[in-house]
Order: sequence, then C-alpha cells, then structure tokens
Amino acid sequence: EAARYAPSAGNLHAVKFILVDNPEIIADLAEAADQDFILDAHYVIVVCSDPTQVERSYYERGERYLR
Repeated sequence: EAARYAPSAGNLHAVKFILVDNPEIIADLAEAADQDFILDAHYVIVVCSDPTQVERSYYERGERYLR
C-alpha cells in the first residue's frame, strides 16, 4: 500500500505493482529473467510502468521518470 500511494513524478502514478503467488507464474518469471533464485520466493512483486501516460505529460523527458 505504501508504494502504491507514494509520491510520483507529476502525481501520475504510472507504476503498477502486481503480487504474484502462483508457483507456475513465478517459475515463468524466473525463466524470463534468467534468475533462478526467484524460484525460492513465495511471492514476487512485479513492477510495471506505463510510459505513454508519462510521455503525454512530460514528452521525451517522461522516459527518465520511469527508470
């Protein structure tokens, strides 16, 4: 909750958090990231951003706000 409501550039909140607890999906994420240690996790938090939302407000500067 704290991360979802934390201040963000321009108060756009263009970052979303997804909690993954399905072992099959966690295995897929570990494979996609080529990071086997992820397989040991009971939960994984996936952080996604929407660059189009930020670019509408900040144009080419928007990309740097999502790093």
